[in-house]
Amino acid sequence: MTNEAERAQAGRREGGVTLAGLRSFVAVAEAKSFSQAAQALGVSQPNVSVQIAALEQIFGMPLLSRRPRLELTEPGRELFHRARLVLSRVQELDAAMHDVRRLERGQIAVGFSTPHFAMPLIARFAQAHPSVRISTLLGNTTQLLDQLADCRVDVAIMSLTAPHPHFASFRFAAPRLCLCLPRDHPLAAASHLSPEDIRETPIVLREPGSVTRSVFESVCAAAGVEPQVRMVAGSGEAVIEAVRAGFGLGAIFDGTLGADPALVVRPFGDTPRDSGVYVVAVQESLALPPVRAFTNLLPDDASTRPGRGTDRVDETRETP
Repeated sequence: MTNEAERAQAGRREGGVTLAGLRSFVAVAEAKSFSQAAQALGVSQPNVSVQIAALEQIFGMPLLSRRPRLELTEPGRELFHRARLVLSRVQELDAAMHDVRRLERGQIAVGFSTPHFAMPLIARFAQAHPSVRISTLLGNTTQLLDQLADCRVDVAIMSLTAPHPHFASFRFAAPRLCLCLPRDHPLAAASHLSPEDIRETPIVLREPGSVTRSVFESVCAAAGVEPQVRMVAGSGEAVIEAVRAGFGLGAIFDGTLGADPALVVRPFGDTPRDSGVYVVAVQESLALPPVRAFTNLLPDDASTRPGRGTDRVDETRETP
């Protein structure tokens, strides 16, 4: 191994190229003066000299010819052109990150299982931050939790029976579990339905993994009633259409059914106290500007903590 190669290898072991070193080198090459370069950078001349010496040690060759006047060597000219390109890209990166920080650009992926609760919130975000691109993904609660864990969505709006122990959870709505039924159905006259009322009644449920289904089954199990499931539907809207088509009564959360003269909803059983619609995110992602801005749209009456939910609604539930 030659002495030159040995010097280069030793320099690389001692340290790597730094942005400060490249800035000092470019400033000296442009000013053709160590003192003027130091003044332009706002540092001391010895600091600039140390940066240049470090670069020459790293590369194992002189980058500047200092006599009779300060000039770039051939390797120095090669480094000068490449260093300017690197510093230009860094400036572009700084500008891009500044825009992302100010939400003047960027993107956010939002998953949701409850369109009727999610869409107004997504619309508010879009109105407040029109430069941020929004992508959406529909799924049930189990699917969305997997998407969050895999970083395929940044935030998810979903029903939960309680705050998730491993994610930051913000509850912003607390709908009751209800049954959707035709307005002319005999049970429609009741103000509240219990598991005993539907023991022999055909039921339409969401798919496994849905919180609506989980809550419904837990309410029935607590009462010792095994529901007569006639159909499984993939969304709250599909449950409603199945009820409309006459397949049975549908388990949904209050708020799923819009204005419909043919159908009504009635509260069913005792909805678990902590269940509700949550905005959920990985705790660390709350530092990302778009995610932070999204959660800031929620009522600011509490703060989130790792593994803890944040209740952002009154504990009083309204009877539909």
